[in-house]
Amino acid sequence: MRTVIGAICVFASSVHAATLAYVDSRDRLVYQPEGGKPVVVSRDGYEPSLRRDGKQLLYTRQESATSPKRTLVLYDVASGHSSDLISGFVSGPVWSPDGRRMAFTRLEAKVWQVWVMDLAEPAKASRVSEEEMDGVAGWSPESDTIICYNQTNVYWIGLDGKTRRKVPTSVFYRQDLEWMSSNKIRIHPKNPNLLAVSAGYSETQEGAPADETGMTFTVALFDINSSKRDLVLTKKVWGDEAEWSPDGEWLYFRRLEARGFAVWRVHPDGSGLERVAAGSGPAVAE
Repeated sequence: MRTVIGAICVFASSVHAATLAYVDSRDRLVYQPEGGKPVVVSRDGYEPSLRRDGKQLLYTRQESATSPKRTLVLYDVASGHSSDLISGFVSGPVWSPDGRRMAFTRLEAKVWQVWVMDLAEPAKASRVSEEEMDGVAGWSPESDTIICYNQTNVYWIGLDGKTRRKVPTSVFYRQDLEWMSSNKIRIHPKNPNLLAVSAGYSETQEGAPADETGMTFTVALFDINSSKRDLVLTKKVWGDEAEWSPDGEWLYFRRLEARGFAVWRVHPDGSGLERVAAGSGPAVAE
C-alpha cells in the first residue's frame, strides 16, 4: 500500500552517498544518482527496487486511488523510458543480484504467493511456490534462491520450487516485537545468515516517538547461526522500511520526524546515523 507523506521539516543538511530511489515529500517516486539531482520517475510509483549497478529501477504503480489493481514497471535510467511488465494484484519487486530476474508477490485465489520473472521474457512470469507469503526478503548471492517470508517463517526457496531452508519468525520477533503484514525483512547481500527486520514494538515504549497509530517501529538484526538479535536503533529513533546497501555497510530506512518522514541511514552496529533525504521507501544501488 502506498504511504502518503505529509510536509517534511528540513532541519539538517542532506547527505547523498549512493545512488538512491525513494518516494519524496511530494509523493513522487524519484531516482537520484550518486552526486546528482533527483529525477522524477513517476507520480504514482512506490516500492522501488534498484538493480545493483543503479542502471535500472523496478517499481509498483497504483492504477487509481479507487482500484487495487497495480502494475510492475521497469525504468531504464539511460533512456528515461518506463516499460510496464505485468498488471494485476502484484507487489514488492526485488532484483536478483545478477540483474536478470525479479521476484515479487502476486495475489491469486485470495492468496499472496511469490512469483519470478525473467526481465528478458516478462510474459513467462511463473509462480515459485504455493505457500502463502507476505513479501520477498531478497535473493541468494548466486541468484538461484529466493528468500521470502510470512507470519510464521522465513523461507529459502529455489527456482525449482523446493524449500531449502526455513526459519521461524518467532526467533526474532520474540515477545517485544509485533508481527504485521507490513513488516519488512531483508537479507544481507553478502551474508546469507543475517537478516534486517523492520517491525513495531508490541507494547508502548516510554519516552519513544510514536506514529499516528500510537506505535513505535524499529530495525533489528538477527544472526541465524548464533540466534543473536540486536536492535540497530535506540528507542528514541522511530524507523522502518530498512534496506541494505549493496556492500552491506549501511542500512537505509524511513524515520519519523517532527512533521513527516525522511530517509536516514545507519551502520549495522548503530553508528553513523545521518539524514539522507526527505521521503520514504528507500532503495539503494552501488
